[in-house]
Amino acid sequence: MSQKNTFEIEITKKNKIEGLGICIAGETTPETIGLLRGQFLKRTDHLSILDGDCYGLLFPNNGYKAFFSNKYFDSSIESFSKIKITADLYAIGVHEGSYGNLSESLEKIIMAIKKKGLEKKNQPIVHRFMNDPRKTVSRDLRTEIWIPTIEKT
Repeated sequence: MSQKNTFEIEITKKNKIEGLGICIAGETTPETIGLLRGQFLKRTDHLSILDGDCYGLLFPNNGYKAFFSNKYFDSSIESFSKIKITADLYAIGVHEGSYGNLSESLEKIIMAIKKKGLEKKNQPIVHRFMNDPRKTVSRDLRTEIWIPTIEKT
């Protein structure tokens, strides 16, 4: 999907995903999110597990959490936070390219949600990283953006 004025989105019910990760509070920029994700990958020794299995949660208050699902951990690791993506109805669009312009794709997805008669819930937005930025040129990076939605009342 190329960067267009409108985004194709899919409305999908997702099951809960639980995992372990690390968090930052305060202002979130592509740089701070990237650094957090990199720190998490180093601390878990899971540098090779990235394609589609690394998630991020962007909170309305600007906090961010990076995590892997529980399937990669035998037990809780005390230094990591327990994190979950709630089961919900999500509008999902795919961002292609640099993480630096994820916010542009987010805005396009929100506009597509409104056109479908839905609205964004005040809950975390999910990033599902589909490939590894260390092995992929930035123009070929793919990130699913999941926005929790409800029907307008």
